[in-house]
Amino acid sequence: MKKSWIKSGAIALALMIVLTFIGCDGGTTTRWRYRETLRTPTRDGIFVTRASGFCPAEQMEIETTLSNNGITRIRILRTGPHETASFIAPVRATLIPRIIDQQTLGVDVMAGATLTSRGVINAVADAIDYAGGNSVEWFDPPPRIGGTVRLPADGGMFDVIIVGLGGTGVAAYARASEIPGTRIFGIEWGGMIGGNSLLAEFPTDPLPEQVPVILEYWEEQWGFIPEYYSPPTGDHGQHQRGGMKPDIVNALMSNVIDIHNWMRAAPYNASLPTGFRGAPFDARLVEMFQAAGVPTGTWLFGSGKAALFDRMMTASVARNPGNDFMVQLRGEELIIVDDEIIGVLARHIPTNTIYRIYGHTVILATGGFIGNDAMMREFFGHSMRLEAVATQAGYGIRMGLQAGGATYNITMPPMVHISHVLNVIQDPIIHPTTGVNLTTLRSGDFITGGTPAIQDQSMDRRWKATLSSMLLWGNNLIVGLHDSPWQPYIPLRGGRPVGAGTRFANEQLSGLVMGTVSYDNWKVNGYFAAIFSDDMFPQIAAATAPAWGIAGGLRGQGAAIPIDQVDLQLINYLLTIGERTGNVIRSLTFEQLANRLQVPAATLRETIIRYNEAVSSGVDVEFGKAATHLTLAIADPDDPNARFTAILGAGYYYGTCGGLDIDVTMRVLRPNRTPIPNLFAGGQDAMGVLHNYRREYSLIGGVAQAWVSFSGHRAGENAAAEAERRR
Repeated sequence: MKKSWIKSGAIALALMIVLTFIGCDGGTTTRWRYRETLRTPTRDGIFVTRASGFCPAEQMEIETTLSNNGITRIRILRTGPHETASFIAPVRATLIPRIIDQQTLGVDVMAGATLTSRGVINAVADAIDYAGGNSVEWFDPPPRIGGTVRLPADGGMFDVIIVGLGGTGVAAYARASEIPGTRIFGIEWGGMIGGNSLLAEFPTDPLPEQVPVILEYWEEQWGFIPEYYSPPTGDHGQHQRGGMKPDIVNALMSNVIDIHNWMRAAPYNASLPTGFRGAPFDARLVEMFQAAGVPTGTWLFGSGKAALFDRMMTASVARNPGNDFMVQLRGEELIIVDDEIIGVLARHIPTNTIYRIYGHTVILATGGFIGNDAMMREFFGHSMRLEAVATQAGYGIRMGLQAGGATYNITMPPMVHISHVLNVIQDPIIHPTTGVNLTTLRSGDFITGGTPAIQDQSMDRRWKATLSSMLLWGNNLIVGLHDSPWQPYIPLRGGRPVGAGTRFANEQLSGLVMGTVSYDNWKVNGYFAAIFSDDMFPQIAAATAPAWGIAGGLRGQGAAIPIDQVDLQLINYLLTIGERTGNVIRSLTFEQLANRLQVPAATLRETIIRYNEAVSSGVDVEFGKAATHLTLAIADPDDPNARFTAILGAGYYYGTCGGLDIDVTMRVLRPNRTPIPNLFAGGQDAMGVLHNYRREYSLIGGVAQAWVSFSGHRAGENAAAEAERRR
């Protein structure tokens, strides 16, 4: 595969070295001399320090070598189990050499690997402090050369420019490269290709006999509103909305099998699993499969997506000497002359160099806008917690709007499958009686003495998730903290709308199914709280069932804890940690609790009363929680002596769904439904066309990744054909 520096980039890098590096110390380190006089001297030596990265379940272990008041070597010795290898690779290959070459910790983190980058930087800073230096002095930013570069350098035009090289962009690049004579340039903000597809589940790959059933289900679930058939009723201007587009959904399900077979074939060689995955997430689809007499599972790709994307790019770049791509390059604006799109303006993040890239067609595949706080606030009222690559910052959608394009269902709920405490606990957790750092424990390590639960082998490096285990126990009451933009479309529960201060899901349910706290927290805009009265905690400590814990959890956290090993000491310790990390508000009067949660006191009071009635009768008429999980009543909100505690939780979102309006060729549409001939979009920049603005993301399972493959393939094919017409 070609490296991230193309020829013009290499010249820029060399220029930066000449202009900014005054001298070298004769060893492996290049330093600016003025910094040597400003920094507190450090002892020479090799220092091993730890810091949290993307995986909070276990800290990274970093070895830093200091010599002659400089950093001469940095090695990643060990990482957590979910410190994704694809994100570590650019940190090793680019960030660490940059720190050493420029002798500063003020370098830019690797976009797409932000937490891993910060973990390495923090560990090196600790090493400097331990060696007697002052790490604060090491965070001055490196100089930036700026300037402007034109591409292609020969003064010509690329045929296809692809903005974003996640799963959609890679598929588009591969398909376009197969059309003879097509010259392609790819732009990727992150430090590696793959984007959010490296984190996401694998794609739906249905059997042929399943396709008609899936299409029937899709129309039933996402096409029931009057706006179903385009054009949608009403004039929504630049922000269109409606139901799913039948022609696009039919094209997706009719072609995705062939497209995945294309990816399976040489030279891409996508791997396959050995059998079916379990049933889809919605019981209704399972029911329809069974009625039709077809299998209830769907084929999914196997592991190794990073290697797959690498193979696809290697083969695709090699097809034309004029093909190339560049990472750490952020596409920011379209170049438009006389209403004609002729290229993309992009910024190289490490050097602040502007690249003016010219081409006949542009494909937008930047992954939606979940990482753009301003856009999240504009369309949803506030931002949400992320389990996604933060480079999904809306640049593709904004470029589409710049060109006069429209959006479609941009306000539909984002994708969410995971719940956790509000604030991920990154800092080490210390055993309350033994002083052992629980964060660094591995399976098989034991602690003697102290809380019985912590002696158990299951309390390994995933220990931090025990607070989330308490949050999502299932034997408690969970309420939403916000009204959502979708409240008018959510069915009433007990005659009341779902929102701030009400229940929104069956707390007992878990796993990847509808109706769980993890799936349905979009109904309360992603934020919720488990409510306890303080008299419940001794009862929880004395209980023998059900099991207290979550499997998997967030980024490798989560371990089931037998409830008979949970004692009051452990509960109090967890709540103390929760207070310290902003995850718990504790021992308040009812009015104080409602005020701190910022929910209507009257609504919360009614919710608690109704929940206690369900506990008393053993029947949950609103959400159907089983009597086995209706065992603990909450104190009377009007009791002046009662005290209440809340554990704060959040959904961790993969990405937005709504985006640009497109037609079946993947061309971006204007508000009047006419296509922009040479502007295409796919992936999460344009997934609203599969859905309905009143409903959540499709629960067929793997739809987003199937859409990635299909929309990228089709956009690449049609963009190459359009470019051929324009040459």
